Amino acid sequence: MVSTGSLLRLSASAAVMNAIVPLAVMAQLAMLGRRATALQASFGLVVTATSFGSVVFNFLVDGVTAKVGKSVGAGRYREAAGEVKMAFLAAAVCGGVAAATLLALRDPLFSLFRATPEIARHARPYFFVRSAAAPAQCAANAASGCLGGYGRVHAATALSVGRALLEAAAVATAVALAKTDKECFAWIGFAYAACAFANAAFGVALVVALPPKGSANRVPVLASFSRRVSLSASFDEADDGAAERRRREGDELPTSSPSVGDDDENENENSPSSLPFLSFLADGASMFARSFLLQGTFFGAMVVASRELGPAGLAAHNVVCQLWMLSSYVVDGFATAGTVCGARLVGEAAGKNAADDERDENENENENENENENENENENENESSASLPTSADGSHSVLSFDTPVLPRLRSVCYRVLAFGLVAGACFLALFFLAEAKLVALFTSDEQVAAFLRERSAWRILALAQPLNALVFVYDGLVYAFQDFAYARELMSTGVGYVFLPSLIYVTLARDTSLADVWRCKVALNAWRLALLAARTHGWSLTARGFERQVRKNGNGIVATRLSAKKTNQRATRRERAPPGGADDFVAGAMERQNAPARAAGAQRNRADAVGVESPTSHWRQLGSAAREDGDGSGDDVEAPLLSRGSPR
Repeated sequence: MVSTGSLLRLSASAAVMNAIVPLAVMAQLAMLGRRATALQASFGLVVTATSFGSVVFNFLVDGVTAKVGKSVGAGRYREAAGEVKMAFLAAAVCGGVAAATLLALRDPLFSLFRATPEIARHARPYFFVRSAAAPAQCAANAASGCLGGYGRVHAATALSVGRALLEAAAVATAVALAKTDKECFAWIGFAYAACAFANAAFGVALVVALPPKGSANRVPVLASFSRRVSLSASFDEADDGAAERRRREGDELPTSSPSVGDDDENENENSPSSLPFLSFLADGASMFARSFLLQGTFFGAMVVASRELGPAGLAAHNVVCQLWMLSSYVVDGFATAGTVCGARLVGEAAGKNAADDERDENENENENENENENENENENENESSASLPTSADGSHSVLSFDTPVLPRLRSVCYRVLAFGLVAGACFLALFFLAEAKLVALFTSDEQVAAFLRERSAWRILALAQPLNALVFVYDGLVYAFQDFAYARELMSTGVGYVFLPSLIYVTLARDTSLADVWRCKVALNAWRLALLAARTHGWSLTARGFERQVRKNGNGIVATRLSAKKTNQRATRRERAPPGGADDFVAGAMERQNAPARAAGAQRNRADAVGVESPTSHWRQLGSAAREDGDGSGDDVEAPLLSRGSPR
């Protein structure tokens, strides 16, 4: 059970990690606003526009944390290493695409914003620097996600704090010492690029050097292909105590290359190893769509503010945006804690599910093998099976252990939701009580202050904080369940049905105000809260929904384990058989005899494996618990996975 103190410490560290960079941006915005309104408006415009290119790939943080955390929780270090490599590869590709796209769209974007000549003159050079540094920013995001998956949130926090302090110090120095506004922006751009590349370099080094929290073994990120199997085996055996059982079963790792005649079979059986890659791509695409739409709402709101409210209104909009983002990133600390702890618990249950399925598959294979050749292996398998917990009908249960995973997971979810709600209430009180001081902190321009003092605008900012807090925490819990496709569907429907119609209506109104723009964002978050809460409490945290999540996240592990084990068994038989002897002929006959059973098992694994989900699959699942597969007596066909005392 994760203690409340540990959860609070993890949440606090994650909150600092998430909020320190936006806090530094907010401080830079305030310092520039004290110098000149044009500088403040230019800085806010560039930050919002270029952040679209990196934040849109938010999967590199939240999604990678969930995936790596699940693999580490299941003890699958080789799988975690593959996901780390895929994360950095995706960061390089996404960063390059973001940089090229932003640079190509710089002039059209300034035309879209109707930026005044004074704002454009300051913003163009800084826009180029931030766009060119997009690959480094994406790599830094991927490093933070990997460290979060390791449970090394404190290390990621230290990295973010160091970067934020350096950037803020550089901006303060530029504002105080630069003689011209052009020179000031040049120094700010140089400081941003240097900090982004340093953050990426140190982040990669920490991912390679640090082991997951609570483990003495590092994830083999730099392991060569020839060493992957041996490293994976050592990690798995250290995690679940299977070394002695593997030795008794004769599953030693192959020391020689397989024969030419086995090439096709090996290729087919190793095909499940592509499942993590395909799953990573599918989930990454879902998160990209979700982040693209979310950032598109901020982008659309800024376009309306720039076109309808003028330079002073745009500067006020940027101040509200930074305060909105600051509170969201602070509350996101609880969401990150939920993702880290939840993903590990889901991975723990999925690993137990995979071990149970692997044991069942081994029993089926042993029934078809020669009794004399495999007598010792069958005895050892029966001994290890007898030690597993069983359900009432004698079948083995994934969730039947002393401290069930589902109650622990529910406890984590309820606590982080409560923490997030309290944090949102604190921000509500802060914004109401410190309104005058916050306005004075950000600007000395009376026109900008007039926009911010507009009662309805500031009231919306303050009252939205508890709502926003719950939305952000629920997002983190959805990621813990690897429910990325649902996050995509939720955001697409919210933007299409709620935000865009509201923003178009506001734009067509005669007198568009700053409050009108932010009402559209509040409406979107209300939609998200309703559907996220329904998904979490109506499906993911129910016994049946969690069981499905465990199966979904465990099938890829089963397929990979069985593939590696069968390859090792064939290598062992080849080493024991005399060259050209009768055993070769017997082994070949046995392989042909067992081919139909192997094919059927592989087909079942492929059918159960994670795939790209249909755009409407999640909507059909909500409220369908009463109509799920049954046998007419009310008992679910997957009941053996549930512990005897689990609620239905």
